[in-house]
Order: sequence, then structure tokens, then C-alpha cells
Amino acid sequence: MHAELQDGAVVVDIYLMVRYGYAIPAVAKKVQDSVGGAVGGKVSSRVQVTFLSSLGIALLLATMLVPLQMVTIFGTQFPLAMAFMVFDGLCTSVMWGGIFNMAAEGLGKYVPMGSGIFMACVFGGILIPVQGFLADKVGILSSYWLSIGLLAYVLVYALVLSIP
Repeated sequence: MHAELQDGAVVVDIYLMVRYGYAIPAVAKKVQDSVGGAVGGKVSSRVQVTFLSSLGIALLLATMLVPLQMVTIFGTQFPLAMAFMVFDGLCTSVMWGGIFNMAAEGLGKYVPMGSGIFMACVFGGILIPVQGFLADKVGILSSYWLSIGLLAYVLVYALVLSIP
């Protein structure tokens, strides 16, 4: 893997080969940790969160707008939209470190208390049942507007609301 900042853009190259018998979730966790560490060490939290939330919005829009198209990877066929969702999940999981850094920035001696409050407020697990409820009411594709709205809020937080 290689990550660098080129002309104001974050460039991340990931080469991945999973051998037969390895647990995909464990490999994905290692990829997540590696990407977060590589990107986080090269760019500021604000740039990281801005990039990842923008990419997350683009991937969710692609999930909603791409026609049902099957792709084959490693001999297995699956919907292209599913690949977009997997990459969106990678974006959202990697950005939490940057959000935490921005939230704790400038707290000084109150960082321990502030970080405790911040961690108590992270309740992303509620999104799944809420989005499921919305999907029942307005349809699956329309329910993704909730996630897009939440990612848009994270983007606004990174660009405007966090203390520079």
C-alpha cells in the first residue's frame, strides 16, 4: 500500500491478495487499520475527513444510481452497487479517527472529559434500524438519503463547524 498527497489530493494505492482459508472480515480490518494509519500520518484530520465524507457521499450516490450490473471478481459475481457499499463502509470506518481528533482539538486539559463525552455520543449502530424503518416506508434506495445527509453533516463539520 502506498499513500501520498499530490496536488492537494490524497492518493491511496492498495494491492490486496487474500489467500484461500483466510477470514475476509479479519483481512478487511487489517486493511482498514493500515489505510487509516497511512493516510492519517500524511494529511491533517480535516483533509482526511473532508475527503472521506465526500467520497462516501459519491459512493452512496453511485450505489443508488448505478443500474443493476453484475461484476466478476475472483470468479464470483455480485452487484456493482454492493462493491460501492463496501467501499463506502471503508470510508466511514476510517474517518472516525479524524473526527475524534477534530472534536478534541483545542480542549487542552479537558481532553479526557471531552473524549469521554464524544465516545458516549457515538451511536452509529442506531442507523441500521432507522434506515430499515425508512426503507419499509419510502423504499430501499430512498432510505439512503439519510446516510447521505449524515455524511453531508460530517463534511460540513470538517469544513466549517470544527475549530480550526
